[in-house]
Amino acid sequence: MIEYKIHRQSSLKFVKVIWKKFFPNCDQWHITLEGPFMELRVPGVIRELELYLKRKKIKFDRFPYTDPIGITAKYQNSFERIFHGFSHLSMHVDRRGRKETDQVLERCLHLACNILGYNLQEEAKIVNKHSLGRSYMAGYIEAESRWFAKEEKKHAKKKTKVQKK
Repeated sequence: MIEYKIHRQSSLKFVKVIWKKFFPNCDQWHITLEGPFMELRVPGVIRELELYLKRKKIKFDRFPYTDPIGITAKYQNSFERIFHGFSHLSMHVDRRGRKETDQVLERCLHLACNILGYNLQEEAKIVNKHSLGRSYMAGYIEAESRWFAKEEKKHAKKKTKVQKK
């Protein structure tokens, strides 16, 4: 696999454009949206894509893809199929209002737990553990807690000022 690191703000809309233009029938490609850049992985070099990105003045790097995460590297071929399936699905899901995306996400999470042999109770614990772990790792819970503490202090100070009058 070849990876294109595309130095442009992540956008599923942009991915759909290049997917339709350059690899609509490819059964191996996948994408990750990483905020300020995207990682596109394809079976080989796509010269037309490179020319398109250059014409649009979008910087990119190209190199052989090997996943740096241990468990993913261990099962590289299987994960590439899963990543392709998710990427392909993302080209078709109706994202307006997020109702359909929420349903798709629930199905994907359930399937992963189910095929690994977890019952519904274990699935709930696992999904909760990983969602909270991911949130904490990303700093959302910590940042939100700090914001909430500051807001409570502001509110307490205002309340104290009102009581003194």
